[in-house]
Amino acid sequence: MAQIPSNTTAPWTDHGIPGLVCTQARWSSLILFFLANYVAHCATIMSYPAETLTERAVAVTGALLFPSSGLRRAVGAIRRRPRLRPLNSIQRALASGAMCMVVRTKDWEPRTGEIIRNLRSNVKPFADSSHSRPRPNRGLELKYIICSPPWMKEFVASEEPHDSIAERKCKIHGSYRLPEGYEFAYVPTDAVIAPLEQIPGAEQVSMELSTSNSLIKTCLAMLQTGYAAYSVYKARGDQIAVYGYAAFGLTVIPYIMMSVLNLVAQLVSDDYPMLYMIHTPEMDEAIGRGGIFQGAVAKLEPWAGGIDNDTGMVLMDSNSGPWKVEESGFTVATFQNQDVTSSRHLQRIEVYNRRIYAHGDGDVYIPCCTKFQRQGQSDNSTINSRTWRPDHQLRRRILEDKFYLLNFFWPLCLSLLPFVLLGVLSHFHQGANSTNMERGFTMSWLVAGMLFGFLFPYLVEIWQFLGTGVVVHELPLSRTLWRTTLGSIGWILVNLMALNFSLVLLVFCVPAIGGFVMVGKMILEYGSCNRV
Repeated sequence: MAQIPSNTTAPWTDHGIPGLVCTQARWSSLILFFLANYVAHCATIMSYPAETLTERAVAVTGALLFPSSGLRRAVGAIRRRPRLRPLNSIQRALASGAMCMVVRTKDWEPRTGEIIRNLRSNVKPFADSSHSRPRPNRGLELKYIICSPPWMKEFVASEEPHDSIAERKCKIHGSYRLPEGYEFAYVPTDAVIAPLEQIPGAEQVSMELSTSNSLIKTCLAMLQTGYAAYSVYKARGDQIAVYGYAAFGLTVIPYIMMSVLNLVAQLVSDDYPMLYMIHTPEMDEAIGRGGIFQGAVAKLEPWAGGIDNDTGMVLMDSNSGPWKVEESGFTVATFQNQDVTSSRHLQRIEVYNRRIYAHGDGDVYIPCCTKFQRQGQSDNSTINSRTWRPDHQLRRRILEDKFYLLNFFWPLCLSLLPFVLLGVLSHFHQGANSTNMERGFTMSWLVAGMLFGFLFPYLVEIWQFLGTGVVVHELPLSRTLWRTTLGSIGWILVNLMALNFSLVLLVFCVPAIGGFVMVGKMILEYGSCNRV
């Protein structure tokens, strides 16, 4: 009978922990770990309304590399929390950002007979030297530009794309045909809406919008949260002793946070597969130019406040008008004030199309949409010399708005929480066998994943402010800040900045890729473990 060799070792180890059985890790177990602890978490992130398949793929990839990008989506949905508020289905869709409206584009031109409201000029009233009243019917040559007014600004931060609805090619409920000079824009989530007027004598009909409660994603988020928490629990033992704060079981902490917040977001909000049209005066204006719109679900409540005062600029508000296009040509239009009793406003102005002025901001600002009511913001849409000019809107939003600061610091605090949890669990010990490369990649992955993903939207806005222009409808700031100051040299600098911006994005992807490689290396070394 053959003797059993005395030097035979068991094909498993317990790493000094009773009840733990660790075998040689296979590639299948490695792939399973990545799918269960990283990829599946990213699949549970919130969808924004009318999100396309391409946008979804980019969002999932972004959340995989930068978990805080998925965290920001959840925070925005939780702050809106439409399911927890006493709202009907239309109001919930509005609070979720699923409403769109017809607005004028930068290429819009006035036509004779149209009524234009809320015009704004940056010149003082034209008055006679012997009288304080402005001279009626005296022509004044100005130039005009179509701008996004301050009442279009969204105060609730979200991860919705900066691209226009047309560029996204997302679905819109109903049928429509947009004439030249018009496009769809997002309705601010705190806008005041009202039901569409019913046909006289017709039976009152209630409207329910289709939503997707995403029960599957909610259940998946619950399962992933539990599984990832179990992975962290297993890492309490020998993993931390061996690898310290670089332990591969601790790298799932940001993804656990993302799943937990997205689970809460799924419970308090809905998914909308498309956008819904809101009726506005600009929709009627577009219909007069051959547009067709069927399927609007509500209408915007027009602004009912008083006249905004700003002694440094002329205000041509609907209360002192409206202004009617008296004449219209290819390069010039004449506006006639319909309120002849007004004594503090110009009675007649003559403006040129902004396109014949390659440089400058324009003297008359025509809003892309008529002023409408907002909830809980008594002065958020007040027109003054700071809020109206396009080159001041982003600067004011970053430096002054308390809403913007709240949107900044709340996600930032959540992004710092994984560092706290990592320190509590590992005490930031290096471990017995961790290498400098393992510690460097896992920590840089955590920093890049939680901070860069959070800061990326703000970097995009700063980049737009410096070089390529602000959001749609606003004056391209590359002209005013670069071309007009440095000419062609400034334009070259803008293109170089665009290249550098892309390189910065690629550089921040390196820690995530290196972190995944280090996790795979540690799993193959440590083994695949189970408790018995």
